[in-house]
Amino acid sequence: TTPHQLLKAGLNLERVAHLIVDEADTLLTDEFGEQVQQIFKQTVDCPSLILAAATIPESLERQLKQFKINERLFTHNLHQPLH
Repeated sequence: TTPHQLLKAGLNLERVAHLIVDEADTLLTDEFGEQVQQIFKQTVDCPSLILAAATIPESLERQLKQFKINERLFTHNLHQPLH
C-alpha cells in the first residue's frame, strides 16, 4: 500500500510492532516523503523497523537521525550472492 493510503485509512499506528519500508531511499525523497515522515511520527515507539533500499544516501541517513531512529544500516552488493 502507499503511504497516502495508509494515512487515509485513519488507522491508529501508535501500537505498530513491525514497520517495513521498501524502497526507502525513493519514498523518503520523492512525493511520498512527507507522508512517510508522518507515519514515522506516529510509530515513534515501533520496536522493529526495516528499511529496504538499493542505496542509502547521506540525506536518508540524516532523515533517519532526525526521527531518532536507532538504525542499523546494512548494504549489500546485489551482484554478489549472500553468504
